[in-house]
Amino acid sequence: YANAPQEYRPLVLSLSPEEFRRGGSVQELNFRVATDNEPEEASAYLRKLGEFAFARKIPLKLTEAYVYAGALTDLKLEPGVYEYVACIKSGEQTLTFPDATGQCPGEWPQQPLRSWRFSIIDDDAPLSLFVPLSGLSKLSFVRPAETVRAPIYEFNPGGVDMPAAIEMGVPDVGPDSPDHYAAGLFIGEKVDSVSDGPDAFTQLSVNARCVNSETCAAKVLLIERDGSSWSADFEAGADWRQYRFSLSDLAFDKSIHIPSPFPGLWNYWKSGPEARTHGAIRLGDVERLELRVRGPSGADSKVAFGRVWLSVSVESGAERSSQ
Repeated sequence: YANAPQEYRPLVLSLSPEEFRRGGSVQELNFRVATDNEPEEASAYLRKLGEFAFARKIPLKLTEAYVYAGALTDLKLEPGVYEYVACIKSGEQTLTFPDATGQCPGEWPQQPLRSWRFSIIDDDAPLSLFVPLSGLSKLSFVRPAETVRAPIYEFNPGGVDMPAAIEMGVPDVGPDSPDHYAAGLFIGEKVDSVSDGPDAFTQLSVNARCVNSETCAAKVLLIERDGSSWSADFEAGADWRQYRFSLSDLAFDKSIHIPSPFPGLWNYWKSGPEARTHGAIRLGDVERLELRVRGPSGADSKVAFGRVWLSVSVESGAERSSQ
């Protein structure tokens, strides 16, 4: 038998990046739209942070099942922070998201209480790959054992220049405990946002420190779409420091399947093509970031990770950070 039809409230979710390059070829707002019927009209409304009205209207078009997109390129936006909402019209119903309030912006008395945000940055600005406060919800974690069904981490203050940091140690999950624990993040849309390609970047940087010990072993990896992984190992000290690595010095390595297809050590590692072993990183093909800690399971020591980014620089090493 068939269940009786269920009625659901319309829902719109933003799929858009939090950052766009000023001259980037990818400047597009994307939304997942779930409604009973295809909307008769869908639009995004935009304002610069500090402005009152959502005065700029961007038509949205259906690009694939349940996904709508609107281009920002023609607006020629200046660097800064922008807020946006999405309005859908279907029959007599008009709703503005993320609040699902009635009417579109500019129609009295509609005034959105909440909105999404993105930033426009200069082309030569550092490329942020991970910021704990906004990136935590997008992280996936390795599953070290069958009984572990939730990620194991702490989210704590990060210091003066960064309001938060993610702290990870190696958990004790029994005799088969791995000596690593890791989190992964998809960053492909960030790399693709660079207008002339990301090859101008020469340095990978991470803010980190060791918690409850003098030093902790840590690793950061950039992973290409063919599975090739390029890593930088470092010993995090007890103070916040900025650890910097030349991209040309990154080592070909194995990454961890994240999210884990199976718990524990079965099908744990992921390797790139053997032909790439003695090659170099192809930054334009990078689509994932992995943050990894290593050490005895169940130890009190943890690594606190702050911001991770790419930049143009001629110097590698470590320097004290105010984070």
